Parts: sequence; structure tokens; C-alpha cells
Amino acid sequence: MVINLGTTSISFYPFVSFESVTSGGETSYLVTQNDFYIITQDGNKLITAEGSSFVNVEVWHKNTKVMVSDLKQPVEVGSRISVDLPSLTPIADVAQNLDVVLIRIYNLDTLLWEYLATWSDESTNINKTFKHWDTTSNISPEWITL
Repeated sequence: MVINLGTTSISFYPFVSFESVTSGGETSYLVTQNDFYIITQDGNKLITAEGSSFVNVEVWHKNTKVMVSDLKQPVEVGSRISVDLPSLTPIADVAQNLDVVLIRIYNLDTLLWEYLATWSDESTNINKTFKHWDTTSNISPEWITL
């Protein structure tokens, strides 16, 4: 995942339980049925109403330990969880291109999700940009010029 100052939210697949998405603290997995969550608890499927809990979202700049956090409401979008990020301005003030950023999501004191992202000064699609070469050198090995 690549983020920058323009990133306002993230979406991810919760491969472990994501308790904060459901009301009543039940454990949520990846499926909905008729806009209700299908909850798996001890192997039994229960259907509960849509959740409204808030989670604490932290974003850390690894090099300087600058951290921003805020309470946000997670939303299920298909089989993904989407959550808004806090303002990233303090991180943008210290981050350099391709720095590592740690994103953590907590429900009370329980860590629900963690990810090491890359900070980009440019586009968040840096991994999708294809390079083309202009020339090759005449010496061996034949290096290309991008």
C-alpha cells in the first residue's frame, strides 16, 4: 500500500476477526447478507445488525516516530473494511519519498490490523508505472537507460 498527503481512507481485507465492525462486540468475518453481517462465533452463524463502533486509527512515520491518531468508524465494503485516516499533515512535514509508514487500528486496547505502508511524495500508483528504455550501452553487460 502506498499513501501520501492526499490519502483520506484505506480499504483492506481483514484476514483475522475485526470486532469493531459489529455492534455488541461480536466477531465479524468477511460476508454480508441483506446488509447484515454474518457473524461466526464458535462455529455457529449468527446474523446481527450493522455495526456502529469506532476504532482508534494510528499512523506512524517510522523514521521520526511522528504519530497521528483519531477515532474513526469502520465500514464494510463488500469483503473489505474501509476506514478514514486521521490528518496526515504532521507526517507529510517530516516524511521523505519512499519512507515506511506504520498503520495500526485498535478497538480499545486490542490491535485489530497493522500494515507497513510506503510514503510517496508523488502518486500513490508508483508501483503501477511502467518504465521504458531509450538506449542501451555498447559495452557488456548491455545496461539499459530508463
